[in-house]
Amino acid sequence: MEFKFKKILDIYDDKSFFNDDGAGVYCWKLTCNSKLVFEYPEDDDLNHDFTNENKVIYIGKAEKVSERFSDHLEIQGKTTLRLVLGGVLNFVNNCIANYSYGSYYFDINSEKEITNWMENNLEFGYILYKGDTILKSYDTLKKYEDSLIIKYQPSLNSKKREENKLHFDSVRTIRRLCKKDAH
Repeated sequence: MEFKFKKILDIYDDKSFFNDDGAGVYCWKLTCNSKLVFEYPEDDDLNHDFTNENKVIYIGKAEKVSERFSDHLEIQGKTTLRLVLGGVLNFVNNCIANYSYGSYYFDINSEKEITNWMENNLEFGYILYKGDTILKSYDTLKKYEDSLIIKYQPSLNSKKREENKLHFDSVRTIRRLCKKDAH
């Protein structure tokens, strides 16, 4: 099975996109003319191009794909994708500490810019998990997600780092910078 992608703004207009909703694996990828490059003015050695040839930047799993799609686009949605993407888009200096989770999020203006960037530069696709009744466990869905991460090598995933090494150190560095600069 392959992901069927659609631009984010088109999904908002297409009420049938999530008709067949349920547990599955989802994928975010750059639109054909988009790039994702981290430029850190304080240290050129940290600059990194996250644009893969296949344009895939993130793969995840969800018990209900449509809800996870909304979570990722929510202002101050504290998803791994948003946290890393905000750092890559260089909102590092706009981080706010989230002490209850030992993490961070971005100020409201940065959050709005992250969502706007996502809407204009990303496509979303998903594959519903249709294993047999006995295998519809979350562990099996996780194994399916892992196999797709290995296959597509998404640039912002930190899972499966042994098989997905190309961008892992840069993702880890950006997250560390965001946590350090959170106020």
